[in-house]
Amino acid sequence: KDARVQWRDPHVLEENGVLHAIIAAQEKDGPYNFSGCVGHFTSGDGCHWEVQPPLYRPRVSYDFEVPSFFRLNDKYYMVAIVGNLGRQCYRVADRLEGPWRRPVHDRLLGGGNFAYRPFVWRGKTYLMNWLAYHTAGWAGGLSGHVLVAPREVIPGEGETIYLKSFTGWAKRAKAPIVRPRSKDFLNSSIGLWGQWESEGETLRGTSESGYAFKLLSESYDDFVAEVTIEPGDAREFGLLFRSDPTVD
Repeated sequence: KDARVQWRDPHVLEENGVLHAIIAAQEKDGPYNFSGCVGHFTSGDGCHWEVQPPLYRPRVSYDFEVPSFFRLNDKYYMVAIVGNLGRQCYRVADRLEGPWRRPVHDRLLGGGNFAYRPFVWRGKTYLMNWLAYHTAGWAGGLSGHVLVAPREVIPGEGETIYLKSFTGWAKRAKAPIVRPRSKDFLNSSIGLWGQWESEGETLRGTSESGYAFKLLSESYDDFVAEVTIEPGDAREFGLLFRSDPTVD
């Protein structure tokens, strides 16, 4: 077996006067590549701790990295990284002790967002996380991780949750945020590929070749985008940032 042992990334939650700590750990038995679990220990004073059985045994990877948990309404949520898949996920339970369930859609954000840590501020629950970025010309060739703005945790349908942008972000922007009218904003953009038409605040694009792009005619250093995307028959769609004039 590999000599590595996972025992790191502690996080603490208080419940009825008892401190519950969880940590990235491993089960002592079974296949190493599926032994990652969430270790659990408790304390009444924060100094003396008693090791408990693992709080969660997913048995899907060699570690269940950076586990954190929090209460939201009448549910408990746990966020962690599935080690050998390199993806962030979340689980839900009715009790802190579990059992912990996997929602059908168990991701909160896209790839590159890792290591969520929860906190409560002014009665609302937020998650902060690291964003991994790669070599980029506009960043001076740097690569590594940056700490991004917190996002508010919002209950969704059933047991799901989703993240909402931090409402205080706009007040702390270094420059005024440009808010052009949606109609003017869409009409001023340049259609390079495909056929495009705008009506009110709706933009539609079609393409017989299956390839379509539409760029804004101006550049913005700071902006807020609130967009609802309806894919229709599209297989892939999304927003493009920092493109050259030919979308190459």
